[in-house]
Amino acid sequence: MKTNNASPACKLERELPAYAQGELSAAAQATLEQHLASCPGCRKALQEYRELLGALRELPDAELSPDVTARTLNEIHREAARRRFEWRPFLRAAALWILVFSVAAIAAGVAWTRSRRSRSDTARERAAQWLVSAQLPDGRWDVRPGPAPSRHAVGITALAMMALSGERPALDKAAYSPALARAADYLVAQQAPDGRFGAVHSAAMYNTAMSVIALMRAGAGETDAARNSAAERGVAFILATQRPGGGWGYLRQPEGSMNTSITAWQLLALMEAEEAAGRPDVHDAIRRGLDWMATTVDPKGRVGYSAARDFPFGYATLTAAGALCAMKQSAAAPQLLDAFLQVARETGTRADIYQHYFVAAALGEYGKPDARERLLELQCALRARQIAAGPDAGAWDSSDRWSSAGGPVYTTSMAMMALQVSAGGKS
Repeated sequence: MKTNNASPACKLERELPAYAQGELSAAAQATLEQHLASCPGCRKALQEYRELLGALRELPDAELSPDVTARTLNEIHREAARRRFEWRPFLRAAALWILVFSVAAIAAGVAWTRSRRSRSDTARERAAQWLVSAQLPDGRWDVRPGPAPSRHAVGITALAMMALSGERPALDKAAYSPALARAADYLVAQQAPDGRFGAVHSAAMYNTAMSVIALMRAGAGETDAARNSAAERGVAFILATQRPGGGWGYLRQPEGSMNTSITAWQLLALMEAEEAAGRPDVHDAIRRGLDWMATTVDPKGRVGYSAARDFPFGYATLTAAGALCAMKQSAAAPQLLDAFLQVARETGTRADIYQHYFVAAALGEYGKPDARERLLELQCALRARQIAAGPDAGAWDSSDRWSSAGGPVYTTSMAMMALQVSAGGKS
């Protein structure tokens, strides 16, 4: 597609469609992004390509007749001939652009409805296939294969389950249900009598919250008593470990020691229980958690780690996570939303995937047009980073800030969940 918004002399314009769909190499992507910073015409053209892609994604799955494109083109030619001497030049140019856009959308829509596998979820499908292949015989996923589970195995397994559960409407059930079942059995076997998932160590609260979410999502619509009971005991553990101040912190630390990183995951687990498991009794704990988290927001709307202006690991990811939790309960203060939107605008294409996920999830919850455009940009960037060939084809490389604890299963699961987010909807 050719657009008149970029300079005719701009040779990089032809790369825009591939860039908009996340299909350029890392080197080509970097070159084009540098060019876009100084070329308003190409930026405008890129926006139009993305609007087209967004419009195509919104098309219904109704079957169109095989001759719809030919009939549409014939009608266009007849209309053009009838009005050949009526249109002024500038109106003719505008009408031509509208018609070209419409025909492209119709033609692409026909192909899309005839082959659902050609849609943008191909990256997620390839990731799901890789995850299934990476599962270990005992049902877990881990940082790396080995007979002894790592201290993060429970959380990594839960993340992989969350990612695969998000694909359930789209993938062949026979291909991934056995993997989910084995993983669920593994998590149930790791639960302690008090409801905690995994051993007592620094990752215990993360492991428990992620396991609760994973078991609830994987068991949606099913009646497996053992798994449902394990999820309920996990919720009880989260409620029991909430600190008097309203937040959560590492086990075996003083009651006044709370942080927003752990608190965000506990809130997301309780919100899952409130919505998916019909647990209105958790609402008070959610409210108290959000109230404590609000005390960590500085005047600029940025979320701190344990208090306002406390940024040992930066504020971007925590601000996105805080905004996500608050928006889910319609409790986001204006300054928090403003700070989050600024974080979303500044999140680079090479940001760590953990940050990518929370920014994408919060953009989806926010759901407004400007957020939708930014979400599509981040998702395109994620698809461009997926491994294309070799034994890890379909995965994401484990070279970001937190991957030493989770490996490629962590990065792939978080990337999948970021790609599952839709504007105005849940992952």
